[in-house]
Amino acid sequence: MVVLSFSFSYSQPNPVLSFKASQNDQQVYFTWQSSTITGSDHFLLEHSDNGDAFEVIAVIRSGAKNISTYSYDHTAAKGLHYFRLKLTDAAGKWIYSEILQISIGPKKSITVFPNPSNGKFTLAHPMASGKEQVQVLDRNGLTIYQASLTKSSIQTVFDLTSFQKGSYQIIWLGEFEKLSLKIFIQ
Repeated sequence: MVVLSFSFSYSQPNPVLSFKASQNDQQVYFTWQSSTITGSDHFLLEHSDNGDAFEVIAVIRSGAKNISTYSYDHTAAKGLHYFRLKLTDAAGKWIYSEILQISIGPKKSITVFPNPSNGKFTLAHPMASGKEQVQVLDRNGLTIYQASLTKSSIQTVFDLTSFQKGSYQIIWLGEFEKLSLKIFIQ
């Protein structure tokens, strides 16, 4: 389950909104809270596949209580999604929330073999777009090796036989994700 949150302010009368999203498989659950906003009319929940062009997926009327809690469930297709709230008052003035980013789909993972290794090993990783990098960190957390991955590759061979024996952390840096594991060089 992924939980994201943020807060933002609205000038006059300055209510603070809390906006959270959690997911279970392809179902995304949104909840948010706001204090009473004089003249507030509704919230628009908006969605985008690219973070630029948004479309309205829900209209939720704002409440008249001191603190109102709202929720909305949305089923999303696999892929990367962006969501935001738009608060609109009765006069048509509005303010946007920050944008939440949610990835729907199988969890990415990396593996290394053999492990332990003599320093020569293969890293199996998600298909590279050409933007990913791999870092090797020593036991002090210092980056001692870094390489870019070849576009469309799903495995990369490394030769770290010149490194001292011991444990190292392998970090795969994707565009929006970071995966890591330990390797032991004997």
